Amino acid sequence: MNLSEEFLKNIDLENCDWANDSIKSFRNEEGEKLEKYHDFVTEREEKNQRVAIDSIVGTEHQDYPMRPWIWMIAFGKRMNFALQDYKKNPQYYFLKERPRRVSENLHYSTVNGKDFYISDDGNHRTAIAKFALWQAKEKYLYDVDVKYHDINYDFYDAYQELKSFCKNTPKFDTYSDLKDNVSSVVVVNEFNNDRLRLYNQNEVKDFLSQENSISSKIKRFLGC
Repeated sequence: MNLSEEFLKNIDLENCDWANDSIKSFRNEEGEKLEKYHDFVTEREEKNQRVAIDSIVGTEHQDYPMRPWIWMIAFGKRMNFALQDYKKNPQYYFLKERPRRVSENLHYSTVNGKDFYISDDGNHRTAIAKFALWQAKEKYLYDVDVKYHDINYDFYDAYQELKSFCKNTPKFDTYSDLKDNVSSVVVVNEFNNDRLRLYNQNEVKDFLSQENSISSKIKRFLGC
């Protein structure tokens, strides 16, 4: 009996209804969204997080998406080594704080804060954790690192409104920007090339309110 078979014999697979669920691809599931909102996506890294094991749905790794979780236990490239470590120290997965080097951290990414994807390291250990913790009726995997991709939908929507305004107002043009993890939009005065940088939806709405006032409309009509 190999290590995968030995591990799985202790899992109640008949009642493990997610064992054959496919590992989702972060690129396929979230990539289009991150591309659409690109300049309005900021990232933050948080350590010592807890993640519900049933919320870990996929990976950023290109080799494993569309494989079932149980396949990972049986055929993961380095699963034999991971299961050797599990056999020596199964409590590793149940600790709320684990001694570790940075390179050994379990890393996850999330866009909506509900679905988590393995990133950087931990594909094999995550598969083991999902089965081992589920069997032990434990809900959470503790002390992991999470990269949160925060999408500012309100700012994006305000920018769409601004783009529409600029399209119909020859005096102005606009573009979005993301620099040093800070989102902004820039309004360009086409007459003198002045630039106004706005950092949130409220600043955009204030600008639009001012430019849509009667006095501003008259000034634009007169070419002022």
